[in-house]
Amino acid sequence: MDNNIGNDLISELPSAITDIILSKLPIVDAIRTCLLSTSWRYKWTSITHLVFDDRSLIHKVPEKKVSFIHTILSLHQGSIQKFYLSSSHLTLYHNIGHWLDIVSRKDVQELVIKLGGSKWFYMPPPIFSCNNLIRLELAGCAFHLPANFNGFLRLKYLELEDVEYGEGDIEKLLSSCPLIKSLKLSIFLDDSDKPDSDKLDLTVHAQNLLCLSVEGDFKTICLAYTPSLVDVYVDIFFVDYDETYAYRSKCNFHAFFGSVPKLERLSGSGQFIKYLSIGNDAHNCSRNHMSDEVMNQNLKFMELVGIEFDEVEQVLVVSRMIRNSPNLKSLKITSSTDFYDTTPARQPPLEIWNDNSSILHQLKRVEFFNVNGLPYEVNFIKFVIMRSPNLEVLKISLNVTKFTTETRLHFCVDLLSFRRGYSKADIVFLVDKPE
Repeated sequence: MDNNIGNDLISELPSAITDIILSKLPIVDAIRTCLLSTSWRYKWTSITHLVFDDRSLIHKVPEKKVSFIHTILSLHQGSIQKFYLSSSHLTLYHNIGHWLDIVSRKDVQELVIKLGGSKWFYMPPPIFSCNNLIRLELAGCAFHLPANFNGFLRLKYLELEDVEYGEGDIEKLLSSCPLIKSLKLSIFLDDSDKPDSDKLDLTVHAQNLLCLSVEGDFKTICLAYTPSLVDVYVDIFFVDYDETYAYRSKCNFHAFFGSVPKLERLSGSGQFIKYLSIGNDAHNCSRNHMSDEVMNQNLKFMELVGIEFDEVEQVLVVSRMIRNSPNLKSLKITSSTDFYDTTPARQPPLEIWNDNSSILHQLKRVEFFNVNGLPYEVNFIKFVIMRSPNLEVLKISLNVTKFTTETRLHFCVDLLSFRRGYSKADIVFLVDKPE
């Protein structure tokens, strides 16, 4: 006969196993484990992962939600590795501040606070004394770094979305996180409250940073020292773009690409290309002026959205980016050209199109989206074909509202004929149907 029959095996599980089980359960189910046996009655009070979201906060009355969280934190024993609070319905912010005071004393390693109220929630100062933090994610929050802030020396992952901050706080926070590997900033100005001059001048010094995502309203982005950076996503906007700024600014191209020697993947949208064109000297795009040029030897994947091909400065910047990436494997470009502006103010220098010194031997796949069939778009597509002898697939999505059947046919025949002299790539023509 089996000697284990009748034994309470679940009560004999090692504490390390029960901790894992409890951490995987929704908080409500974790509490219900108190019914399993006498030995499980209080195990939930030492759970190390506390996750409160709209799924676990099942009470419809806000006061009951507050009472539920307060009770759990009041009975909790031991450390909290992860505290996650995400709700668009919690508006009693003084309670949240009290909870975070408790959490800050429990050696928290992961702190995620995402709120969706109409008012800012101000992070309490004790949070900035959590020396063991590895991950910090804030959304719908405001913070002011205390004067005695000594940094998050173990922090590796930082995400700030829709936050309010004090002057210089972002830069001070970043400079005080020496181990940071992943940084995500999503910051948009409320135009009714702040002038365009209040946009953030972002300068990044982060030796260990691997991934960077930036979106919103930024004045400048300078990657001053990011030697380990491999993945970048940028989606920025100019609310009140001052044309004169372009002539008094330093070269944004060099400020962005000057310290990213290991960059492998780049995605840019919004007005990212317009931003890079500020201070960009057209003559620097010529191979005759490349002695101090920035080369992206490790860049393999590039996706650029929103290029205005009727703006010669943007054409020059994109061609420069492609030419400076000799090991590029995949390229995706989406045009935002206004079909009716068919004649750009000035054309790119002919030497750009005729320069054959930069060959992209590794480029295998190219995709163009929202192509309107304008001459400067066609020239740019040919520019890429000429430099890609090993290209395998070229996909071109045509904006159907910009083409008649006749012009579409002429466009396709022209590119197919041109391709024969430079590449054996399969060209696939697609039609973007209007929504």
